[in-house]
Amino acid sequence: MSLLHSPFIKKKHDTHYQLIIAHTDHVISDILINENELTLQYSSELLLADYMLIHKLILQIQEKNPAVIDDSNSFLGYLANGESAYIIRNWGPWLEYINSSMKNCQDITR
Repeated sequence: MSLLHSPFIKKKHDTHYQLIIAHTDHVISDILINENELTLQYSSELLLADYMLIHKLILQIQEKNPAVIDDSNSFLGYLANGESAYIIRNWGPWLEYINSSMKNCQDITR
């Protein structure tokens, strides 16, 4: 997989890679590959920027390898209307909700 040769991807073994923050070597995700499946494993307590990097990586992988994405184990939180958000499903609305919540918090502290 050519995408796994980016500066953010570190090879551990033939089927095990890691997504890292290049300037710190901090691992934010393990990437496991078998014949027909690629699995990303990551903490539920990452920074928003880390989730954004994981989201972007998934989209880049899917762009080059059209496949079904199962993000059912990647719960991030809820939208204002109570819907669940995941690393792909409801990503855009969740990001907007987080950003508006952060803006509202900044407005309150002024």
